[in-house]
Amino acid sequence: MSELTAGLKIQMAEEYTYALDQCDVPIERRSVLQSYRDKRRVWLSWISTDEHHAIWTVLSSMVWTDLAFKTLTNFAVGDEANALNNPLLMEALLYGHVATQVLAIRRLVEDTNKDRISLRRLVKDLKRKGNFALFTRENYVCFDGLPYDYEAVRHARFIENAGKWGKGGIWVPTSGPQADGTSERREQMPRCADLDQHGPRSNGDCDGSSNFSGCINQDRRLVLI
Repeated sequence: MSELTAGLKIQMAEEYTYALDQCDVPIERRSVLQSYRDKRRVWLSWISTDEHHAIWTVLSSMVWTDLAFKTLTNFAVGDEANALNNPLLMEALLYGHVATQVLAIRRLVEDTNKDRISLRRLVKDLKRKGNFALFTRENYVCFDGLPYDYEAVRHARFIENAGKWGKGGIWVPTSGPQADGTSERREQMPRCADLDQHGPRSNGDCDGSSNFSGCINQDRRLVLI
């Protein structure tokens, strides 16, 4: 096992609040949900939590480096007496900036068989047939305890508190089986992305080649993206 793989396994410690049997998913599909949770954990580690190679760290570093370079350039432009116009400093700043940006881009787009984290590897892994089919509405909404039918949860709370309206506020959970508001926002997110323009598509129709275009449908088993 490589050091990178070992590090990923350490960082893949369980961060989900709710156990699999507490998620609003039928027993016969919980194995699929477990696969989604496992892959999601790995992908997030590639994006944010890997100590040395996190994708987001590379992207944010590129932005900061570019900002610093353009800020220094702005100081030098139009001021010949500025020390930044010294040829040695100019060469160091220019070549240093180009070199760091090129290395960052190379890391992000690297496409090798080696066990290295890159943006290209992440996208390819997301689009792989077995992984692509994990992105169902059910998994997307319910992977950590949120209710799938948020309207039923909201209605039950309304009935439960029918005699309390106007007598003070009611605290509503933001996570877990009673978090209808969070569930509704998560359920609506694919709609905000205009994915419904492609029409309905069944889970069996997903062949992993659709370049992240998909459907909106109330069937919780349909692939979203």
